This record gives sequence, structure tokens and C-alpha cells, in this order.
Amino acid sequence: MAALNGWSAESSSFVSPDRYCRIEHTPEADDAWKVEHVYFENDPLATFMGRTPDHLVGNFFAHLATPVPVERAFADIPLSTRYEHSGLITPVRGAPINPQVAHALAQLGRPHRR
Repeated sequence: MAALNGWSAESSSFVSPDRYCRIEHTPEADDAWKVEHVYFENDPLATFMGRTPDHLVGNFFAHLATPVPVERAFADIPLSTRYEHSGLITPVRGAPINPQVAHALAQLGRPHRR
């Protein structure tokens, strides 16, 4: 699953392709799985105890690792994504504005990258 989605294995952890997210597995610890993100350095995004069934951790990782966009309400989008140009916000299907138009308009305010 990790390799199919561009994640790399580093000793006892998996690291996302953009290097922002890391999942560490320490089987002997009470919190056997820790999911961390660069923007939340002191608090893990998720932890799973050693007694958590493997298929639940696997399902969580499958949803985290996939490149499919996640639909969220605007209020649920982190400020770093909204204002730091680290993500692109596109309206969901059925929104009053076409997603392709929203994408083009969002690009107008972003710095040009080569």
C-alpha cells in the first residue's frame, strides 16, 4: 500500500511522498502506531494502541495514503492550507461554481513556480 502511493519505508516508519506525514510503528509501546504531521510537531494526528486490530490501522492508512482528495467544509480546512498556498481548494460537485473555473481562479493568487 505504501509503495503503491509513493510512501517510503524508513526503519520502523513510513513517510509520505511530500515528507509532511510520518507513521511510526513501535510494537512494544502502548501506543504502537503514531501518525505525525509536520504542522503539528508536538501532537500526533492519530495514535493506535497495540491492541488495535491491524485491519483498522490498515484502513486508516489506506485512506491517509491515497491521493484522492478529501471533501471538507471550508471551516474544517487548516489555516496553513487556506492562506499559505500549500493546498488548492476546489468546490465540491454541485457547487454553484464549476470546479475547473474555481481552480483557474485560485491559481491567479498563487506565486508562479517553475
